[in-house]
Amino acid sequence: PMASVLHVEWSEPEPCDTIEAERMDPTHPYAVAFTVPGTKINHMDGKAFEDMMYTYRLRCKVGDLYSEYSNEKSANPTKKQ
Repeated sequence: PMASVLHVEWSEPEPCDTIEAERMDPTHPYAVAFTVPGTKINHMDGKAFEDMMYTYRLRCKVGDLYSEYSNEKSANPTKKQ
């Protein structure tokens, strides 16, 4: 955790063209937070507000096909987990 930034990491179990991450918080439903190349395994989400819990889920995109969503992971940018 860092003020207004969350470091999101994942493992790449299969080849992906892109990784799409969705984020939700207590006041908003899931929405796309970022999309990165399929070779990445982490991202710094700088759009997190201090002292708010965020939940992420990711999915792999190959061509026009998407994988199932990953397990969810939650964190707060100002509190250690």
